Amino acid sequence: MKRISVGSVAAVLAAAGALWFSACGPKASPLVQGAPSWVNKGSGAFKDAGKSVFYGVGSVTNVEKLTLVRDAALASCQAEIAKQLNTYIANLNKQYMESLSANGKAPAPAEQQMISNTLKAFTEATVHGVMQQDAYMDRPDKTYFVLCRMSMSDFMNAMNNANQIDSQFQAFVRSNAQKAFNDLSNEENRRLGTAAGGNLAPTNPVPAPAPAPAAGQ
Repeated sequence: MKRISVGSVAAVLAAAGALWFSACGPKASPLVQGAPSWVNKGSGAFKDAGKSVFYGVGSVTNVEKLTLVRDAALASCQAEIAKQLNTYIANLNKQYMESLSANGKAPAPAEQQMISNTLKAFTEATVHGVMQQDAYMDRPDKTYFVLCRMSMSDFMNAMNNANQIDSQFQAFVRSNAQKAFNDLSNEENRRLGTAAGGNLAPTNPVPAPAPAPAAGQ
């Protein structure tokens, strides 16, 4: 994936400062009549044709000229995926630290903070390479929606090629990536069920996490 610098995205957001950004989280029922299903489904970790995919739906309101807002809407969409990845990776990192602690190898607090900062920087660099998949203009409301996606394979390719991330953590992620995705997806299903006044059963099995690899593996 092509990566865009954080600075370039910040410039886009600054140029669009007069616009009001809104993020579309998972919705229990349609809010935009006549819109594609992804507009009302919103952002989330979903199964798509059997594949695990992170979806981001961003939007810009009060649109008068599309040429002025396309980049801003894309940045909003990327920010939605960043929220999911930050939660996803933080959960993996928490499990990794717990596994190390169980073996008496917990890093010092300063090192844990450094690892956390590195993972956040990894997320920022990765999501800014995510490109637009679809778009929709709600003309009555003057809102422009953009859909982005990152598959699990895209995420794992980025993780495996991230030289700044410790190889033992990369190995832990390879062993636990799908479980962590299932946890996140099931949590969103529960939120959707609560919002709809019902109970959605988990759609994915949740096995115990694999242990952190021993040093040198």
